[in-house]
Amino acid sequence: SLVVRVAPKDRQTKALGLLSMGSALATVLGLPLGRMVGQWLGWRMTFGTIGAAALLAMIMVWWILPKLPSKDVGSAASLPSIFNN
Repeated sequence: SLVVRVAPKDRQTKALGLLSMGSALATVLGLPLGRMVGQWLGWRMTFGTIGAAALLAMIMVWWILPKLPSKDVGSAASLPSIFNN
C-alpha cells in the first residue's frame, strides 16, 4: 500500500508492477547470488554481506521516502473483532 501512496496518481499501476517484478527477481536471483558468495567467501561472510546490504537498504528507504501519516490505524481494543472476523 505504501508504493501506491507514494507513486504519482498516473503511475500507481506501474509502481505496483515494478514492486512485484523486484520481489520476483530478488527471489530468483538471491539464492544463486548468495550461494556464489557463500562458496567464495564462506557462509559467515554471506550473512554479513546480506546484513550490510539490508542495513544500507534500510537507511536509503528511511532517507528517501517521505514521512506519511498513518492510515486506518487500529487499537488493541479492536483485536477481538478482528479475530472474530
